[in-house]
Amino acid sequence: MTSKRFKKLVETIPVNDKQQNLPRYDPHHDKLHKVRPLVDELNHLISGVYIPSNSISVDESLIPFKGRSSQKQYMPLRPIKRGYKVWCIAHTYISGW
Repeated sequence: MTSKRFKKLVETIPVNDKQQNLPRYDPHHDKLHKVRPLVDELNHLISGVYIPSNSISVDESLIPFKGRSSQKQYMPLRPIKRGYKVWCIAHTYISGW
């Protein structure tokens, strides 16, 4: 999804009240304020369905992004140098144990 498409979706789909947004200089300012209720609801739903196994691996990954964003990371030693850093979880189910 391009950044223009994401911005258009965020602008047109009201998810949160703009009146409750804290100013940028406030230490408790949330950069994801506009979509925070959606993110919280997804986290709640996924945590109710997802049951991890005994062997879990956590790794960081970089989603390529070349646009402007304050949440973009720069990692010069990676093949993908700029993008969004996300944490991934992987597990395996071993049947018969």
